Amino acid sequence: EPKRKLVDFRTPRRTISKLNAGYVEVGEVPAFARAMSSATPTASKIKILQGREFVTDTIIDAQSKKQLGRGRKDNRIMRRGAADNAFLVRFELAASGIPKTAKVKKATLSLFVWDPSSRGRAKTAAFQVTRPWDEMSATWAQPQEGKTWQNGAFKLDADTKLQSEFIVLEPDQGKDIANPPIEYRFDVTELASAWLAGKAGNYGLAVASVEDRSVDDGNWTRCQVYGSEFDQVKYTPKLEIEWEE
Repeated sequence: EPKRKLVDFRTPRRTISKLNAGYVEVGEVPAFARAMSSATPTASKIKILQGREFVTDTIIDAQSKKQLGRGRKDNRIMRRGAADNAFLVRFELAASGIPKTAKVKKATLSLFVWDPSSRGRAKTAAFQVTRPWDEMSATWAQPQEGKTWQNGAFKLDADTKLQSEFIVLEPDQGKDIANPPIEYRFDVTELASAWLAGKAGNYGLAVASVEDRSVDDGNWTRCQVYGSEFDQVKYTPKLEIEWEE
């Protein structure tokens, strides 16, 4: 009968000097892993643009030929009815200190409603305005003195481009006044990224409500938001940008 041999299944001991580049001894950290572990993650930075240093705003209304930014600069009336209106707001990114090469991780527009609609919900979004406008002369018929909107009067489908997702502004909950005001937030990351990268002119936003019977049940709505000149700056229009190098 032939002799049987015992097979040693133990891993043979390896000499580090004779190992291929891909092998390491137990307890030794590969060079690439050491490099990865020593790398410092890029920290995000947050910049808030709020107050008159950074913000201009006005209301344009299809039922009014007047320049509504000249009166009650601390208050803006937004409504959706037989004729529409829009809240124009622009943030001075050039004064923000954010470099043009920054990567925008998140950008959020906040508006503060102090007088909600008495009835009806409003489907609302922030739309990227495609031409310059002047706070003190913009109307539904003109963006500034001596200029016109694309089709002679402001239209969302002609004078805006990118937009945020729609959100719903809710009616009052039994009280005419909301104190503190209700903050509504619009995701404008794509828009802010385009502005900073120079892919689109920074002509601000038009915040407006659109008709949708599945949301508003056919009701006309009206609410009031604080403008940039309200004396409590924390309740004025705000753009918060989270970015990294």
